Amino acid sequence: VLASGLSQRLGQPKQLLVKNGEPLIVRMIRLAVSTNPQSIVVVIPDKHPAIANAVTELAMQYPTVQAVLNSKPDTGMADSLR
Repeated sequence: VLASGLSQRLGQPKQLLVKNGEPLIVRMIRLAVSTNPQSIVVVIPDKHPAIANAVTELAMQYPTVQAVLNSKPDTGMADSLR
């Protein structure tokens, strides 16, 4: 799950926008978990503790979820994929 965008035009992290009572990042991870994968890698920006906290909580519930920090989120999607 690529979720390390900075949402600069929006002015707030898109990952934390709420839909149906939960942040989008949580919703996407729960949907991914429902497919029973062997592993879910979630790439998040390194300087957004609220995003990291949301992903960490799910990683504690679901051992398949792993957070990876992107130290250069301002450089775009290519660094997230690397």
